[in-house]
Amino acid sequence: MRLTGFCAITLAVINVVGCSTLNTEQHVVSGKVQVSKSLSGHQCGDTGMNVDQLKSQLEEQKIQVYSQAVTSDGLLYPQVCGAPDGRIAVFTINKKQQDQAVELGFKLYPTTKS
Repeated sequence: MRLTGFCAITLAVINVVGCSTLNTEQHVVSGKVQVSKSLSGHQCGDTGMNVDQLKSQLEEQKIQVYSQAVTSDGLLYPQVCGAPDGRIAVFTINKKQQDQAVELGFKLYPTTKS
């Protein structure tokens, strides 16, 4: 019984890793990259900026946004009011405009976790 559970978990991990690697290759081939920026929200109240505010920062500099999402930065924070909530906005943009986005305070978003 334990071996079956272990095999199922192993296959699930391989599937996730395989999909994320494929996703990275698609971005390289398509000439697009993902950049991210904190929404600057805090726990118990201040939600910070919304994704549209950050998107407009890019669009004001004529950076085309192909897709957008809100996710976690993956870091751990103490659960206490006033601490950061770790939410970030992730945008898919043209690789040629990556340097412009970085000048605006965006960071290259890693599409795979090592």
